[in-house]
Amino acid sequence: MAEDRIRNQHISGVSTQNGSQAFVGSAQNVYFADHKSSQELLEKAAVQCRDALFVTDPYVDRESLITAKGARVPGTCEWIRNDVNYRVWLNGGGPGGCDSTSERRLLWISGGPGKGKTMLSIFLTEELRKHAAQQENTDLIFFFCSAQNEKHSTALAVLRGLLHQILTKRPQLSKHALRHFEPPERKQQTLASLEALWIIFVEVITDVEFGTMFCVLDGFDECEESTRKVLLSRLVTLLNGHNYSNQNAFKLAIISRDMHGLKGCLRVRLDPDNDERVSSDIELFISARMNDLSEIEGFNEKMHEDVQKELLDRAEGTFLWGLTCNLRSYAASDTRGTKRNKS
Repeated sequence: MAEDRIRNQHISGVSTQNGSQAFVGSAQNVYFADHKSSQELLEKAAVQCRDALFVTDPYVDRESLITAKGARVPGTCEWIRNDVNYRVWLNGGGPGGCDSTSERRLLWISGGPGKGKTMLSIFLTEELRKHAAQQENTDLIFFFCSAQNEKHSTALAVLRGLLHQILTKRPQLSKHALRHFEPPERKQQTLASLEALWIIFVEVITDVEFGTMFCVLDGFDECEESTRKVLLSRLVTLLNGHNYSNQNAFKLAIISRDMHGLKGCLRVRLDPDNDERVSSDIELFISARMNDLSEIEGFNEKMHEDVQKELLDRAEGTFLWGLTCNLRSYAASDTRGTKRNKS
């Protein structure tokens, strides 16, 4: 038939210039799509994919912690800048035994209760943000875990939180996630699957366009144990593995209590290795809080010294007493007791 002959004929010698389009043949059921509209659709899909990963805003979480615990006292935490293992992790160089790239990607800062781990994490997010701003194609991401909130207490939440931040800073890498989010039914499966999220994570951080990303993961020991162990094992294997050739790409600092499964990494022990530095931070912390009590009637210099000494004695090398004690009530009761003794 004539229609078949037209459909099967060979067309040659058709050309266009300046981005114009040429059309040859029947005008029925024709759809024209240009590069611009396709790119816009892709960008929209990438944004939707990134937004689906959202769990919590790490900057809001950090401010909530500062509100609850108080702002860092100037002079505290700053000793970490000179710690040898921290500097090796930060700068990618160091003494013998740390020359392997795989031994410089993972840093573990450990400490017992009340040793100032979270405040140190907050300080590191501020330090690393400034450091990253001075480097090319370098950024910071962070996540604060908490057993008190399900949005902060699972390995799924951690991976989703980190991926959301990475894709916000590197939107071009959304290509690794898109195929896991279409159709909509698959999106829900992906968001609930540690395995699917891990596949995306590995593809993203090993992409040649990834650059360098510092990551602070605070309180990882507070996450639900079974999935935490799985994620920790995979992170250690990946970051310590020699097959991960993107040398400076993803640098992870885990701040936590003691955990099994962390090995082959740089380590900073808050106790006992840095007891003196932590004690110095506690003294600065208590001294700063004492200065807020100067306006209490009858609270003289002698009482200031006595209360500060008692607080330091009760602290026993941790921040716990200083954080939980209502210093104003404590000092006020001390002044009332002094007045009663004088009368």
